[in-house]
Amino acid sequence: MPNNDITNKLKEIAGTEICDKFGEPFIKIFEQAYNGKKEEVLTAAYTCSLFLSSLLTKMPTTTLHTFIYYTKERYSRFSFNCNMYETLFDKIESKELENTPLLDKEKKITTYSLTKQDIFEAFDFYTNQ
Repeated sequence: MPNNDITNKLKEIAGTEICDKFGEPFIKIFEQAYNGKKEEVLTAAYTCSLFLSSLLTKMPTTTLHTFIYYTKERYSRFSFNCNMYETLFDKIESKELENTPLLDKEKKITTYSLTKQDIFEAFDFYTNQ
């Protein structure tokens, strides 16, 4: 599903290659829940993954903020609120939480085990943008 423009821009902003699984499990759940454009799904999924990368693996926040600025200027965003969090979270399989790809402070992909709280914090960050 990757959209070359958004994925290539993320690679440029991050200064590294981005694996095909980056953005999961968010890509999967947003695809299932919203009939939006691919760009909207990727924007939301990458924003959530970059937020968690900054929070959990100390990726520089400049990467996150530059990506948000770029996508806000070019793509529409779907919206949801905290009433949807549980429904979205229920779409994630537990094995997906155990092996979530994030970017670390050295701009390398690392897998991380996420909790429900981590996912909800990522949702909060996206919905408050």
